[in-house]
Amino acid sequence: MTEISFIQFLIGILALVVWAYVLICIFFRQILIDRILSRGKYWHIAVIFLLVALVPFGIASVASLCGLHNFDLLFNTYMYSPDDVAMFQTSYQGKGESPGLISTVLYQFRGFGGHFYAGTDQGKAWALIIGILGTMLFSGLLIPSVLSIIRMRSDNYLWGQARYRIQHSRYAVILGAHDAVPELIHKILSRKGKDQIKYVIVQTSNTVFYYRLELQQCISKVEEFHTVLYNGGRATAKDIEDLNIERASEVYVLGESRESDDDHDSLNLQCIRHIANVLKQSRRRERMQCYVLFEHQSTFSAFQHSDLADVVKDQIEFISLNLYELWAQNVLSQSRPVGNIQYLPLEGNEKIDAQSDNQVHLIVVGMSRMGVAMALQAAHICHYPNFLTKGIRTRISFVDQCAEGEKDTFMAQYESYFQQVRWRLVNPGKLEEGTSAEDVEWTLPSSVPGRDTDFLDTEWEFVHGRLDAPAMREWLRQTVSDEKSVTTVAICMHRPHQSQNAAIYLPIEVYRHSVQVLIYQRSSSEIVSGLAGIGKDETQRTNLRYQKLRPFGMMSQCFAKTIVDYRLAKLVNYVYWRSDDTKMLHINDPDPNNGNLPLAESFWRQGSVADQWSSNYNACAVPTKLRFLGLDIFNSPIEDIEAIFADPDTCQMLTEVEHNRWNTEKLLTGYRCLTPEEWNEFARLRESGMDYKSYAKVKKQLRSGFEMAHLDICSMHDLKIVDQPSIEYDLILSRAFPSIVRTLRSAQ
Repeated sequence: MTEISFIQFLIGILALVVWAYVLICIFFRQILIDRILSRGKYWHIAVIFLLVALVPFGIASVASLCGLHNFDLLFNTYMYSPDDVAMFQTSYQGKGESPGLISTVLYQFRGFGGHFYAGTDQGKAWALIIGILGTMLFSGLLIPSVLSIIRMRSDNYLWGQARYRIQHSRYAVILGAHDAVPELIHKILSRKGKDQIKYVIVQTSNTVFYYRLELQQCISKVEEFHTVLYNGGRATAKDIEDLNIERASEVYVLGESRESDDDHDSLNLQCIRHIANVLKQSRRRERMQCYVLFEHQSTFSAFQHSDLADVVKDQIEFISLNLYELWAQNVLSQSRPVGNIQYLPLEGNEKIDAQSDNQVHLIVVGMSRMGVAMALQAAHICHYPNFLTKGIRTRISFVDQCAEGEKDTFMAQYESYFQQVRWRLVNPGKLEEGTSAEDVEWTLPSSVPGRDTDFLDTEWEFVHGRLDAPAMREWLRQTVSDEKSVTTVAICMHRPHQSQNAAIYLPIEVYRHSVQVLIYQRSSSEIVSGLAGIGKDETQRTNLRYQKLRPFGMMSQCFAKTIVDYRLAKLVNYVYWRSDDTKMLHINDPDPNNGNLPLAESFWRQGSVADQWSSNYNACAVPTKLRFLGLDIFNSPIEDIEAIFADPDTCQMLTEVEHNRWNTEKLLTGYRCLTPEEWNEFARLRESGMDYKSYAKVKKQLRSGFEMAHLDICSMHDLKIVDQPSIEYDLILSRAFPSIVRTLRSAQ
């Protein structure tokens, strides 16, 4: 008797294990199977052939374990040795049964060859027909159907039509094929530990097949393996439901880079509402962390007048992003490096303390979206104590060949602010002989008897003319050559090559005296980085003419350092919510009224979008405040910070600087000062002896209503008269700085 060998038995067991793994992958690891099938490699045929070849070994192993012999499956005396025939006759004589008609049909149905074992000529003809029919059905129907299913799954994967229900792995969802997606994928998949993400699902309305090819040029093979592409629209409820978004760890609503800017923000907000509805229906317990990208500053302004819908606030932790503002914060506030590019703060290496005679000056060339974001960010963070002692204001200058017209649009958008801030229009080409730009008079806020109306510590210039005009170049030379001016130039034209040309042909005095020259490059920084020698040793860069060039604004690198860091903003928000000097001792206490979240996180979530932005603006100014005290938020010893803030005069000075910053923030976000009539009405209330609680209620009604008029937007001198108790908030914040820094560092 011919039995199965031990080696064949082991191969059969291996075949069973391999096929069990294949079946598990087919049912539970569909992304892996579809990815492999979609490749279309020649070696896949060899793998399939090997899998098929292993099947007979597996069947033979199982048959041997069941006690079957080889002649049990098919018998013909010419196929076996005489011993096997004798054993069969001895063991099974009189015990066998004749095969039924269906059994003989099934045997012949397997294909050609079986007709030779038919007993009659008529039977051979029938067997031949059955064999031909079986071959046609197996080869012409069954196998092509299997191949068609495989091909369909492969095509669905390649074109983004496949849908998966990922249940046992953490994954993030990105909605929209934005330029920032590759860097964002890298940032998400690089996490380790408990925050590790296994997959990133990217949904786009673009053609997925071609977008996949683009994406492969920007991410590694490992990152591509963990990236799944869906075809769909973020504003379509059905496509949002297909994402199984209730199982995701976090969501990024970015939008498409190639769609119209006019619809971008509206579609993103519509998408957020769809997500909130899906989460509500799924009864997800935790709020979804959702990052939403906005293109227009006006969208941010809209949230000053209206908050999110209740269903959105209940289901989503809403984190708004604006790439222009995000870049402006990275460059001007945090001064965070992006790759090898290191940015300096606007004051450079100067210490602008109360005794300093220097003036920080930002020159923005081009009133593009990025240019406006840079100027506004500077207005938010550049507040120094030498304004308190010497009246020196931070200067922000826009240079544009259409500055006169752009000025009107810009000032209309921030009307309340420009009613209170100094500004002037300068046309270097039309200055009278013997005069300079410094001789042009400032437009000052309207004076009101008994009030200080010129209380803001910034001033704005709108410089009209072409950058390459002789008069404009002379204005640049004189401005940057001023020994008391600490100047940074930011070239923010609409087109990258225009910014490059403008930077290369700037007067040499700009490179001699400025802190740095920032160049907005939306797509790539390679040319500017090469000119500046970025990546080379400092000794090699010393003699380079363009060593002060710094590219910024690259959409593909906007998430290079961090997605968004609200840790400091949450600490600042917590200080304002819990207004006492013991607050930092309880920052991690659970809030029983909000799912036992730490108090800092709980207070953050309870605030409106406008409140969160306010805290973030405040947090962005913290590094500047520490720098003019000679401190660094991450590097200075905590003992030195505590020693400096132990001085009451330092805290008082910081309180006044913070009030100047707060005035700017509120005016830029739509609030206004009180009219003389409103101001006099509050004076009457104070004179009437009204208690402060009722007084504060009237104040709140005015600022929260239609008018958005805030009593506290005034000079510190006037604030001490009209609302002395409110100063305590800023004073407590100043005293809390050492604890804030310590908590921030411990969270890193």
